[in-house]
Amino acid sequence: ADSNIMVVTVSSNASPGTQATTQLTTFVNQTAGAIVTVMPDTLTGTVPSVLTYTLSLTNTGNDVDDFLIETFNPDGWTVVTTPATSVTSLGSGATQLITVEISITLGTPVGVSSTTVITLTSAYDAAVILTPQVISWTQ
Repeated sequence: ADSNIMVVTVSSNASPGTQATTQLTTFVNQTAGAIVTVMPDTLTGTVPSVLTYTLSLTNTGNDVDDFLIETFNPDGWTVVTTPATSVTSLGSGATQLITVEISITLGTPVGVSSTTVITLTSAYDAAVILTPQVISWTQ
């Protein structure tokens, strides 16, 4: 939490030279938040190929935060993100691009789709979880 210290001095009009001083400290609690957009959310590729998506992660919290990156593809297609495991030191209001590369597995039939879930979790508040999804099709 950030803090601000203010010193307050009160002087007496009735008794010049008499004064009292106190220090007040105000704390601002950190709140976590984020939004994510996916560009594009659906792509089509030949077998085998790599499809590339871009996520735009914005920290809407009031302080710096880190975000853990996890991926899941139910069909076993390889998913690689850049950065690989986390976005670190993302300032309040700042945006970080995340590249997601999905490799369509050799032997996958034409016309098959696979949905990949990317999970982004705040390091400050694990209850702040974003789960954008991308859909990949074979042609």
